[in-house]
Amino acid sequence: MKFSIENERLVGHLEFGNIYASTDSLKGYKPYELMLTSIVTCSGLLLIKLLNKKRISFTSVNFHVEGIRNTEIANRVEAIDITAYVTFDKELSKEQLKKLEELVIKNCGMIQTIIGSVKVTYNIHYHQLTD
Repeated sequence: MKFSIENERLVGHLEFGNIYASTDSLKGYKPYELMLTSIVTCSGLLLIKLLNKKRISFTSVNFHVEGIRNTEIANRVEAIDITAYVTFDKELSKEQLKKLEELVIKNCGMIQTIIGSVKVTYNIHYHQLTD
């Protein structure tokens, strides 16, 4: 990957295209936003892969992520809570959901990169389609 500084922001020259990052939200994505986005992307796409592999039918998946920062220590991220809202075609047991949550945490490279220094929780809330 290649990066440059242009107009007081970082420009990442990536395979898909350029990405702009800055501490000023008018000039680009904030580093904190990019961090949370990378974690949700990695874990979310892994969840989809696991659901498909287990042949668990679903119609929609949405995510909410919240980070807790310590303003006294460089505004560091201390905890990240990820919630996946999934609409399934049939009901899943609490055990099935817990196993999926554990598999995501265990196999997501981005989560595994930070898990030693950031507390990460991953929860799946489900809705069942009704006829």
